[in-house]
Amino acid sequence: KKYDWLVRALQRGIACHHSGMNRKARMAVETLFRMKHVGAVFCTGTLALGINMPSKTSVFVGDAVYINAMNFRQMSGRAGRRGFDRRGHVVFFGMRSEKILRLTRSALPSLCGNLVLSNSTVLRLIMRQGVLQSLLEENKATPALRKLEPRYARGAARL
Repeated sequence: KKYDWLVRALQRGIACHHSGMNRKARMAVETLFRMKHVGAVFCTGTLALGINMPSKTSVFVGDAVYINAMNFRQMSGRAGRRGFDRRGHVVFFGMRSEKILRLTRSALPSLCGNLVLSNSTVLRLIMRQGVLQSLLEENKATPALRKLEPRYARGAARL
């Protein structure tokens, strides 16, 4: 009964997607959209992050404070995705033209990761990929890598 309105809307090819919905309802909308049973999804910015839902058009309604250059690029990037459409469309409704210009012309902030690589992290990654084992088997390992062989044998047993 809670989502009767959503079922009726989905039958008409219309859906909504926001963080206030439970997980099953959001997943149903995402699946039906990818299967092309839903033609229009009204959503918040939460849809733009990490979900594969390519669309033909992204519409920005209203002048929300949280829409910055990064969010705009992420959300508008849903329109006209490679392999799905030849081109995508972005529509603005109820947004000041100054903000539209700022969003479309501004540069993205630089991104920097926080991953700290230590020798043991790199060794663990190499061990998981089997690179060290193949180098040892092919006699292409350097003397430094050969010294790691006993440690590798102990570590591989724990993986």
